[in-house]
Amino acid sequence: MRSFTSLITSGIKTYQVRLSEELRLLQLLGFTDLNVKNASTVFSNEDKCATKAHTELCILDTIAVCLISGEQDNVIAAALDKRENITLILAKNRHVVPEDTVRVSDFMSAVEGAELWDDVLPFLTKYSKEQLDKRIAHLRLSMFQHSEWLAAEARGYQFSSALETEFPEASVYLEASYPEAQPPWTPLRIILDVIQVCFKECDGFEMQSNELSYVRFYRLYGAANTLRNSAFLAHIVQDPRRAWRIEKLKRRLGKICQYSRIDLLIKQVRKGGVYPFRWIEMTSRGTGEGRHTLCNSPQDVVARVWKNPPGKQPAPSSKTVETHPNLTNWDEKLVVDTHIHAELRIILHLSRPFLSGSQKPSDMQLPIGCSKRSCLCCMLWMESFNKIVGTHWMTGGSHGKPYDAWALPGTAGDTLDAKWREFDVAVINGVHERVVKHVEMLLTTKPRTNSDDLASSGSELGDPLEEARRARARKHWLPRTT
Repeated sequence: MRSFTSLITSGIKTYQVRLSEELRLLQLLGFTDLNVKNASTVFSNEDKCATKAHTELCILDTIAVCLISGEQDNVIAAALDKRENITLILAKNRHVVPEDTVRVSDFMSAVEGAELWDDVLPFLTKYSKEQLDKRIAHLRLSMFQHSEWLAAEARGYQFSSALETEFPEASVYLEASYPEAQPPWTPLRIILDVIQVCFKECDGFEMQSNELSYVRFYRLYGAANTLRNSAFLAHIVQDPRRAWRIEKLKRRLGKICQYSRIDLLIKQVRKGGVYPFRWIEMTSRGTGEGRHTLCNSPQDVVARVWKNPPGKQPAPSSKTVETHPNLTNWDEKLVVDTHIHAELRIILHLSRPFLSGSQKPSDMQLPIGCSKRSCLCCMLWMESFNKIVGTHWMTGGSHGKPYDAWALPGTAGDTLDAKWREFDVAVINGVHERVVKHVEMLLTTKPRTNSDDLASSGSELGDPLEEARRARARKHWLPRTT
């Protein structure tokens, strides 16, 4: 593999265009690198040695998700600066505007005045209605596609007689929904009920700024949380013959449940008060950010890739490439506006002392919360950064997708030693290798599916809010269906 180190140092804009073109090729062909979920930069829920980092990541992920607005391509990242007084650091893919600061202040005020997570729903409806409605609509689609199949599978499943085994995360909602001391119901009946409630509450539901809407979302959450964490659904996911049918459903259930993690932030605010915060901005000087014009044809990209191919295979013919159904619309978007992704902005901002050599990094894990899972290029860049600098930055998960609008961070405006450009080189080489290895396969196969969520999406609190949670469930939870 040819090294791009000397080339990138002399012309980052040129190699940004080439990178975006190769990313565009992979993107249009539906390429997803499922192997990035094993990267050291992705936090594993099975890591038993980092409970504190896991909790911090849950809080940061939740903050980022709650701050999403309807702005196109709006992705937010959050981290804690612990060097002096703890400060919440926020970044986004786009430029920060005054409204962003107002939104964060309103969110912190809503959390400070909340007893439980659903007390923050008025804020979410005001600022993140589009995100809420999108998540509800996606779950509605999955329930429409799979509810009858799930019910049939449940009727053939061997349930345990112990409810805590079958429904480990649902005691609050089961007590509120089935208050009888001597229950006439069975685990099968509960599963069928929550499937029906999820389907019913999603149908025609869009968030509105009224109590009825807030209660309805709370009921949807209760059913979604019960189904998502059930032993029945876990059994199906572990069976590769059936898992493909409901992996996306489970992700979408998790996205509804994710808002209950606000309870973690409420608990933290009660202990230490509201986080002071600041948004970070970066100069585009020395980076790949900007407006770029791509080549006119995907064949130009393939020809460049196959200039010195391994084994000297013949390049795919121009007709084969240009007539592939996924590539015929290449020329619909020849201009791309690239941006440095939010999680990398945070890393560069908080890692200045490590880059300058004035401070050595510790062995502590450094979580970054994101409103969306990290992309392929962010994973490649973060892995290289951690390896070279000795840090342990990580996010909660990656979908492994390529995006042509991903910008090379370069030196981010600083005059640094050329070795720091190796982070960008790792991305360029990594993407190039994937194109070389997969382009022939991608031209003849269907797009691959996304990877599953790596971060959990439920409430993870202990006792402090338990009684309030039970009271809220008794107040809002629907009686069981008949």
